[in-house]
Amino acid sequence: MSIPVGHVLAASAHSRMEAQVLHGVLAAAGLTPMVPDENLADGWASVQQMANAMAVDIYVPKAEAERAREALASARASRDAVFSEDGVHVRPVRFGIVGAGRIVSGRFVPALQQTERAELRRVATRSPARAADFAATCVSSRYEDVFEDPEVEAVYIATHNGLHHEQALAAMRRGKHVLCEKPLGRNARECRELADVAAASGLLLIEGFMYRSHPQLALVQRLLAEGRIGTLRTVEASFSFMLTRKDDVRLKPEWGGGALLDVGCYCVNFARLFLGDLPRRVTAFAAFDATHGIDTSLSGVLDYGEGRHAVVSCGFDGGTRNRALLSGTEGVLSIPEAFLTQPHENKVVLDSAAGHEEFRVESADAFLLMIESFAAAVRGEAAPHLSAEEGWHNARIMDALLLSARRFGAPVTP
Repeated sequence: MSIPVGHVLAASAHSRMEAQVLHGVLAAAGLTPMVPDENLADGWASVQQMANAMAVDIYVPKAEAERAREALASARASRDAVFSEDGVHVRPVRFGIVGAGRIVSGRFVPALQQTERAELRRVATRSPARAADFAATCVSSRYEDVFEDPEVEAVYIATHNGLHHEQALAAMRRGKHVLCEKPLGRNARECRELADVAAASGLLLIEGFMYRSHPQLALVQRLLAEGRIGTLRTVEASFSFMLTRKDDVRLKPEWGGGALLDVGCYCVNFARLFLGDLPRRVTAFAAFDATHGIDTSLSGVLDYGEGRHAVVSCGFDGGTRNRALLSGTEGVLSIPEAFLTQPHENKVVLDSAAGHEEFRVESADAFLLMIESFAAAVRGEAAPHLSAEEGWHNARIMDALLLSARRFGAPVTP
């Protein structure tokens, strides 16, 4: 149904297909979805309250949506600037976290507590006792409490893969920036929807590939740009470990299980970084769990044309691998610890006609650097280091790899 409400349109659809058609028709008419925020003017707030009560979406003229976003950005800039005798100091980004698993307790929260660029406002977990040591202002058992908290500016989503899509949508629809653990969604369709909402709202939506913030990656990019291995021809990336828990959520397909979504996504992201967003075609072979149907291991080739390829390999059923390699016409760059960087010194190895060189990289906390980069982007001090579109491209390739594997290696175009 559709109901005129002043200068806006409230609309609802009964199916996803109907929603897509409705969105297309309204876009052609110059209307765009409005993502609510607690700081919008009272007039908008009253419209949103009515829309929530009627379970409909709000569409507004694009010009009005743009003016609302500009007003919101201006209000946020004024609110987030703290003045002192030394000048203007940027206020910490106030985070909310959904989920309290090992990544949160072992890496994210300790990193967040080390920086002045962010602070923890609220944590929501089904087991509140897990968050007892997080020093959060508020802890609750309802995920919605984080999304509805007016003091939360950004949400870190660290629940299982099957919840990422709906929770990222819920956060953005309440005006929150989102830093989401990988993968952004279970498939390309989910990631496309998230990217569209982020673009319409002007909010940040970043997939949490922490390795992209580590200085060893910048070193690899510099050596490549300097021509130290000649023209890049092949990228190899592998990430695997032995999964022993029989009740692990990563074994459940409805929760976004499978080795490719869990660790293979790193390999695909790495390949795209150096070879481009989309290959011409992919081929893959995999082992599938007889009980759950998810991929327990997968190896694939991404064909970028002109003799350029990426070889990706991931698994739950073998020894620990966490490495990457770039091969060029004049040498090879090896990264022994490509994705799970350790708290000690890391290294990058260059083998070429000139000999063997090892470049040492000082210890760095990739999570800390990711949080600070995200906070700088929220405050408008720097461009985000990843975009929501990257999550969509990653998912398109992973969808194609899984389809190829289920077709016993038949080539698939992403």
